[in-house]
Amino acid sequence: TTLGGPVGTIAFQNSGTVTVTNGRIALANGGTLGGTFDLANAAGGLDLTGGTHTSAGSFAGPGSLRLGNATMTSTGSLGAAITQVNAGATLTSTGNLLGQLDVSGGTVNANGTS
Repeated sequence: TTLGGPVGTIAFQNSGTVTVTNGRIALANGGTLGGTFDLANAAGGLDLTGGTHTSAGSFAGPGSLRLGNATMTSTGSLGAAITQVNAGATLTSTGNLLGQLDVSGGTVNANGTS
């Protein structure tokens, strides 16, 4: 599923709970990720594929959070099993970084706890 994909101009705004039970959700146009992301399936998760995302929310579960060609500033908890920061992506975090962090061509600025 893609929200705000290549032909859309929607920035995703969230203050509730998003549960990814199957597959992946791709957010391409930035937004405010203020709620909880339950990445409930190890084979699935959330992809930030473009835009600027800000988050005071939390990410948790056996799924993964992947950044590619996107910028994310997080003050919340990044507790996905795997957080991937790929080419063209920047992650700035002052919150908790839990789980595995993989960086492949991206940039991570972290000032929280792990």
